[in-house]
Amino acid sequence: MVIETEIIMEVIVDVTKERGLMVCLSNSLKGGAAVGGAATVGSILLGPLGLLVGGTLGGAIASYCFNGQYKSAVSVIMDMPQQKKDQLAAKVIRVLQSLDAIDLATATALVLRNNENVQELVLKEVINYLSQDMKMNVIT
Repeated sequence: MVIETEIIMEVIVDVTKERGLMVCLSNSLKGGAAVGGAATVGSILLGPLGLLVGGTLGGAIASYCFNGQYKSAVSVIMDMPQQKKDQLAAKVIRVLQSLDAIDLATATALVLRNNENVQELVLKEVINYLSQDMKMNVIT
């Protein structure tokens, strides 16, 4: 199982790196509220032009304030404790083994050969794990 977990973790890292998956560490709702609030105030004060100005300024301020709050999914996965990595690998292994009549080695080879359907299954399971089990906001 240790070898399988290491191989699957390599596959997961490759797929998430290739797709550019990001994780919001915190404050995404606060940033959205800041942009929405600034756009609303601008709209009330200046009408349609104020909506544009308020939204733009709110977005710029939120971007500045929350800079560095996003991290690549690869770095989040690599920083997870071994127990969490094992759980993620087990979930991906189950998904890969559920494919019709193929073994884990064949499924892993398909992912590594850029099979879009299998990569999509792996990516979907990674997103589910990070968002549901780890309670993170995933940005695709």
